[in-house]
Amino acid sequence: MSVPPENTVVCGDHTSPFLHNARFVAHEMIETESSLIEQGFDPDVVKGLPSYSGNVEALSRTREADAQDYDSAHHSTRMISVQECYILIDYDGDGIAERRKVVISGGDLLANDEWSGVSMVGGVGIIVPHKYKGVSLFDRLKDIQDAKTPVARAIIDGTQLSSNPRIGAVKGEVNLDDLLTSRTGGVVRLESANSVVALPNPEVPSSSYTFLQMMDNVRAERGGSAIGTSSEAQKIMGDTAHGIERVMSAMELNNATIARSLGETLVRGIFIELHNIIRENFAGEMSAKVGGKWIKTVPSEWKKRTKVTVQVGSSQAERARQSMVMDKVVMVLEKLASTGSVMFNESKLYTAITDAISLGGVKNPERYLDDPDSDEGKAKKDGMDKQKQEMKQKEDMMNQAMVKAQTDIANAELMTGRANLIAQNVKLQQSNMKMKFDGIIGGLKLQLEEAKQESADYKDGANLAFDYDKLNADVMLKLLELGKDMQDQGQMAQQYYPQQ
Repeated sequence: MSVPPENTVVCGDHTSPFLHNARFVAHEMIETESSLIEQGFDPDVVKGLPSYSGNVEALSRTREADAQDYDSAHHSTRMISVQECYILIDYDGDGIAERRKVVISGGDLLANDEWSGVSMVGGVGIIVPHKYKGVSLFDRLKDIQDAKTPVARAIIDGTQLSSNPRIGAVKGEVNLDDLLTSRTGGVVRLESANSVVALPNPEVPSSSYTFLQMMDNVRAERGGSAIGTSSEAQKIMGDTAHGIERVMSAMELNNATIARSLGETLVRGIFIELHNIIRENFAGEMSAKVGGKWIKTVPSEWKKRTKVTVQVGSSQAERARQSMVMDKVVMVLEKLASTGSVMFNESKLYTAITDAISLGGVKNPERYLDDPDSDEGKAKKDGMDKQKQEMKQKEDMMNQAMVKAQTDIANAELMTGRANLIAQNVKLQQSNMKMKFDGIIGGLKLQLEEAKQESADYKDGANLAFDYDKLNADVMLKLLELGKDMQDQGQMAQQYYPQQ
């Protein structure tokens, strides 16, 4: 519940907005007789407690204080002032002060129990050094408003006097009813022309307007973007986007400081206190959804928390500036992904994109993107990896087939060259054999002709005929041997070069 400052009492030597270590903290509550009995207090003691009559400071803050009525038609609903105190005191006499919760009302002690801490959390918008209470925006602007009020009233009075000035009238010579009735075109009955005299009105000096403008500037500086944002925005409409962003950021700086101060005091204290309450009182397991996954935890096993990180919402100018930065981060990550850099991480790219979308004002950006670390994202990634692997295998098979084809072509070209060389050698050998064969045949023919001529000259024809036949047989045998050599050469050429 929200507790107003006037209902809170803190020891005067406490110099911090955090109440967990204050020597004394008290909360003044207004309870009914029935609610106190329901809380377990002694009915006889409760019925003897005095009724609540009102708090002077609370009445001063209430515009309808005259209408406040604390009387009740029945004693069970009558209002009673109760002070719930959290005090450090050595109650057991061991020399060490312990925290205790003491409840009192009207000088009567209702409860005195050992307590684990202060069940109140303080928050300050604008911190004052060495003070428990801070200051509010009203406190910072009150003196400015007080200074402007009489000047503005004087300007208003001067304007009214200019339109309806004071006048003097001669007694008995003016109809006062006509004079006192101020209307446009009205008639005033006079005894003489000098019966009515205009009284001079003091003019409002022009410095008054300058003073108001100066105080407005001071108010804007103290109040930040909470004061005069629209007027300042009109002044910078002709500026560049970067210039507007810088001006608005400066104006919103004061509000951002207040928000961060409340976050680091009030919000931080609330979550630490909630953590302690759950850790001490919750039995069993607790389930929570974190990062899209349901996890289980046992609060009784938690360690006592003393620190909490509070993220305060950004202003419009801050979000615009952060959005531009995140856009640049996304571009850098995309460039790293295209170059295959080891610095690239798909999960971090997802985080950067979702942050950029969130800064643009879109809630739940995960509706449009799949988290790579989620089960669905991992399944898609596995499918894409499998598909890439299959494509790589196919590409490798195609490359191997192309390499084999190129190797076969090279081998075929090599074999063709060798076959052509062998064929050329065979042809050369055949040509040489033919020339040799033609020479041998020519020589044999010449020998036959000579033998024939000799057989004609000699008479012993039988021996000559025998020699002739023997020479003829030798010629035929030689021809057969030469023919076989030619045939072997042709078969060799046919084996290495079939197309020839």
